This record gives sequence, structure tokens and C-alpha cells, in this order.
Amino acid sequence: MSRTFQVTGKHIREGKPNMLSACPIALSLKAAIGCGTPVIASAEVVRIGGDFYDLPRSVQRFIKRFDAGKPVKPFRFRLDLL
Repeated sequence: MSRTFQVTGKHIREGKPNMLSACPIALSLKAAIGCGTPVIASAEVVRIGGDFYDLPRSVQRFIKRFDAGKPVKPFRFRLDLL
């Protein structure tokens, strides 16, 4: 099932660089899926519960820019979930 996620300004402000479960992508996924679901993101994959998903290139670029302290903007992305 493909699903769209929104990374908001709030996720960006509250996100922490180089912290897997506190990056803006992880915060966005947690907000959309539910706070009780463990979410860990890296620059290339995300683990939700026990399942791993490849992140789109746009998300990978966002994470690299965010972790490097470069400016980023809110955006949407699609992720194919089981």
C-alpha cells in the first residue's frame, strides 16, 4: 500500500540531526502512523516496527541536507508500506 507523508515545519524545528528516531522524517512517520510505533530512519532506509522500507531519493537528499545543517523545507513523500 502506498501512502503519502508530510514533513512539516514543526517536524523540521523539532528534529535532531544525526539522531535516527528524532529526525524530521521519523517524526513525520510517527505522527502519521501513531506514536506507539517505533520508527528509525537512516539516510537510505526506514524501519517501522520490524519492517524495513527503502526511502525515496528525495527523502535521502533531505536527510543528508538536514544532517549537514543546510536549509530544508517542508515537503511530501510517498512510501510503499506492507
